[in-house]
Amino acid sequence: MFGKIIYSLSLMVFIVLLFLVWILFYQTYLSENIPFQVLNKQGLPIISNISGQEDYPQGMMFYENLRFKKSVISYSIDSSCDETRANDAITAFNIIDNSTIIDFVERESGEIFVSCSLETPPQIDERHFIAGEGGPTSIVNATNFNVILNGTILLYEDSDCQNPIVAIHEILHALGFRHSSNKNSIMYPIANCKQQITPEIIEKIDSLYSYPTLPDLVITRVDAVKKGFLLDFTVTIMNVGLDKSDSSTLYVYHGDKEVFDYDVGALDFGVGKVVSTKNTKIFGSSNNLTFIADKNNDINEISESNNIQVLVLKE
Repeated sequence: MFGKIIYSLSLMVFIVLLFLVWILFYQTYLSENIPFQVLNKQGLPIISNISGQEDYPQGMMFYENLRFKKSVISYSIDSSCDETRANDAITAFNIIDNSTIIDFVERESGEIFVSCSLETPPQIDERHFIAGEGGPTSIVNATNFNVILNGTILLYEDSDCQNPIVAIHEILHALGFRHSSNKNSIMYPIANCKQQITPEIIEKIDSLYSYPTLPDLVITRVDAVKKGFLLDFTVTIMNVGLDKSDSSTLYVYHGDKEVFDYDVGALDFGVGKVVSTKNTKIFGSSNNLTFIADKNNDINEISESNNIQVLVLKE
């Protein structure tokens, strides 16, 4: 009786060892590296085409989708500005504020810094002088948006016009706008008192700032290879939005079975993480891999539809 038990146990051990040897042999010599391919590519939001942008030979903005983080933008005026130029700047901010969805607020240390020069304005040619300078001074590339952190404006002389067209022109530079070839536009490089904030400028601002100041987690790239029962993959997850995200978890499913999870943590806008793993065991006949960030939509985002990436085995 005892001998039969020993024989049965030995046979079971032998079968298990044989099975393990077969798996090892299969993984090493018989299985192929089968890559996965992306099933649903995620597109990035594109600001709609705007009538009038043909008046900007180099493009309307210094960079694509260029905006401040929030639609409420602070500014401060340096003590180097006399009362006339300080009032011109305030009036210019108010005009843009009333024409667009942007709200400007004056603060001690603003995101846009206005200063004034007492020196003679730089001369362009015999007839023209530089009346002011302006533009973004710090920009973060957050993939979907180029986010302006700070801008600056320098005013050289008082405005002779009823409206402070020089200050408006320089504020729009600080917002990211280039020069226009339309002589009636306030963004034309040579100023005259009849120039206006043209409709495409207002439409561009309202379009850019219609996006809420929220994070936006996106799986931007996935590379995966299946070798027998084992899976290797590298996945990149980024916050392409306008604000820092709370902590999130990346889940990986083979078919409907979870095979991997990773605590991504909090991500500032424009920041990403690369997650890589080897020899993750997968069983079953499914040919699909699904990568999901923020599975339960716990994070309020610009878009909740771009948190998933599906891959399928190449035949």
